[in-house]
Amino acid sequence: MLVADGLVLLLQQLSESKSSQIDLTSSVQKKRQLKELEDELRKVKKRAVELEDEISAAKIGREESDERSELLLKVAEEQQRETELKAALVEFKDCDPALIDAKEKAANIAKAAANRWTDNIFCLQSYCNNKYNIASTDFCKHFGVPEDLDNLA
Repeated sequence: MLVADGLVLLLQQLSESKSSQIDLTSSVQKKRQLKELEDELRKVKKRAVELEDEISAAKIGREESDERSELLLKVAEEQQRETELKAALVEFKDCDPALIDAKEKAANIAKAAANRWTDNIFCLQSYCNNKYNIASTDFCKHFGVPEDLDNLA
């Protein structure tokens, strides 16, 4: 019985020392977190002071005066005029030289593609005529090609 009581006491002492170690590590972690948060708080307070200084420096020369009020009014008027001019510019968007040039280039590309396909049709028609003795009128009728088909000028 006494041996068993000794083992029980030993187990109790071991469990108490482990729990105290756990308490010690958690307190160390909490102290480290507290230190990190305090450092962050100091940085934030320092940044707040710097921003307050910047605000006060920016306010210098911006005191309310008649001249400043007139200039602010003039800026507002010019901004309003700018929006009106942009709205008027939208009406004439179709006459934009850059847009006209882009449409012209696209039309030239489409024309070249159409001529290329027309040439392909003529090549196929010539091949069928030489290889299978199909007349051009029969070829046009069979494939649905207009007889007056020609390259674009």
